[in-house]
Amino acid sequence: MSIPKEIRESLTPGEEVVKVTHVKRRKDLIHPKNLIVTTKRAIIYDPGYIGCEFEDFPFDAITNIEFKKGIFSSGIIINTSGGSGEIDGLPKSDASEAFKIMRQYWQAYMEGKR
Repeated sequence: MSIPKEIRESLTPGEEVVKVTHVKRRKDLIHPKNLIVTTKRAIIYDPGYIGCEFEDFPFDAITNIEFKKGIFSSGIIINTSGGSGEIDGLPKSDASEAFKIMRQYWQAYMEGKR
């Protein structure tokens, strides 16, 4: 499980990476987008050609998580009160596993909030 340097440097004390998956489309082979799930948040990481960008979705800000199953690949949409993030082109099994892990951590947060 390769964790990009920028993500490793942004982890908070006690935060652990539990799942990393990346887009498997032909056009994204050189610099594929990644979905990184930690114990505290989900991150959509886009390394790009010149620099990198990442969208951070702490579990306490997430309002809904959607799973999109396609014929050849799948995607995940993460909704917050301030907007949403989406990653498509993930391998089906990786996307399904990442979705389940995210739901588990998000639901645990929501139950602890009550």
